[in-house]
Amino acid sequence: MRRMREMKESCKAIVAQGGHPLQTELEDRLRFETFISNISARFVKLPPEEVDREIELALQKVMNLFNANRCGLIKVSPERKLSLITHASYAPDLQPLPQGLNLYNMFPWHYRKIIERKQPIILDTIDDMPPEADQDMRSYASLGFKSLMSVPVFCGQRSTYLLACLTTRGERTWPKEYA
Repeated sequence: MRRMREMKESCKAIVAQGGHPLQTELEDRLRFETFISNISARFVKLPPEEVDREIELALQKVMNLFNANRCGLIKVSPERKLSLITHASYAPDLQPLPQGLNLYNMFPWHYRKIIERKQPIILDTIDDMPPEADQDMRSYASLGFKSLMSVPVFCGQRSTYLLACLTTRGERTWPKEYA
């Protein structure tokens, strides 16, 4: 919260000086920080029976924020070679992916980069994938994905989840500073 107040004060100072090229960037960053804080705050005193529903509402908000049409939380279990969607939000005209679909073997490059190397993946177009991601590219194409932003979610030092936002209607330039 202190960081948000500092950013807000910085934005106010810039506006008071008559504007600055960084003004829009700072204001966007402040909106994003406020967005994340508001989502996080909703979970603080949430009863356990409402957690799943709230996660799906949060994913809907993330999907809308990034103008994606799919957004999911994926649990990764390396020892069992499993990557399963636990929660997801889809645009109204899209069908959900099949329940229990194991994404582990479909996206080996994605897995290595996100889970083993703990690095986000930001692809404005799946054509930007490196040659070693051939299996992943075929899987993305078969599911109709055009672009994606996927980030590891950490529990301590370990990344056991990832958050993925995807587009199926067209390519998208993702804001890299938020990953």
